[in-house]
Amino acid sequence: MADFNSDISNVNKTEIQNQDAVEAASEMKKSSETGNNVENETSVKTEEISGEKKTEDSSSGNSIYRKKIIKQNIMLCVAAVIVVAECAAGYGLFSLTEKEDVLSRVIKETEIRTTGEIKMANGSYSGETDFGYLDGKGTFTFNSGSSYTGDFINNELCGSGTLLVADEGTYEGEFSGSKKNGKGKFTWTDGSVYYGEWENDTITGRGTYTSPEGYAFTGEFKNGVLQDGTCIYSDAGGTFEIDYADGYCENASISFADGSSYKGGFGKNGFDGIGTFTFSNGDVYKGEFEAGVRYGQGIYTWSTGESYNGE
Repeated sequence: MADFNSDISNVNKTEIQNQDAVEAASEMKKSSETGNNVENETSVKTEEISGEKKTEDSSSGNSIYRKKIIKQNIMLCVAAVIVVAECAAGYGLFSLTEKEDVLSRVIKETEIRTTGEIKMANGSYSGETDFGYLDGKGTFTFNSGSSYTGDFINNELCGSGTLLVADEGTYEGEFSGSKKNGKGKFTWTDGSVYYGEWENDTITGRGTYTSPEGYAFTGEFKNGVLQDGTCIYSDAGGTFEIDYADGYCENASISFADGSSYKGGFGKNGFDGIGTFTFSNGDVYKGEFEAGVRYGQGIYTWSTGESYNGE
């Protein structure tokens, strides 16, 4: 007898993990002078990160400059930018558990023709059928309040449709084998949005995820993790653009609100590697950074033209 294997109403959010990087960037310049486990379902949260701040003395080549690592709820990371929602239909949600015999199909076909719906243990279906099979355009409403409206083929979600997950959000896009496959858009109730490619209910392929705070992650994702791409964000502290490669922060281009800027290597703790920091008074430091601090060899050039080359 055909039946659904599971409901999709038990939706939990999953937290973004390892989100250290851009918090390093954003509140580095907070003040102007110092610069669910998704269980077959969908969702994104952020993990709060914090950092430290040190002050600068732009008149000295030996000054320590470390910007505070910002804001609550930053959405950048080093190993995983975004563990996103794997929302929706559970595996085999609409697949047959066994082939239905002719009598069972006749009963279901008769039921929908006489009552306008087919009732099942976890919900009800109304729409087109093929001799008792859910086939064509239709709507399945779960007892939990979740629902799917769209294309069915042989009791499976296949084609285009809209999946409403109660208390979580809505997916609009392509399905095959009762899973999100192809292009689609998921909008969470907290305002988060992902639009792009899906594979077997996971965010895999090219797409853009935008957080409620306005962080926009664009690039190639694999199993909900941004592998290669950028994160762009603006707030009162400035404008931040972080590049990712192989799932890790690699470089950053930051324009702070007070006129200072940074361009160069970037990691989970902020400035890291070779970079150039231009102070708002015109002083420039070009050289090595580690964990957000000038560390190692570099050249500090004052706005007067004088310079210091060393550690």
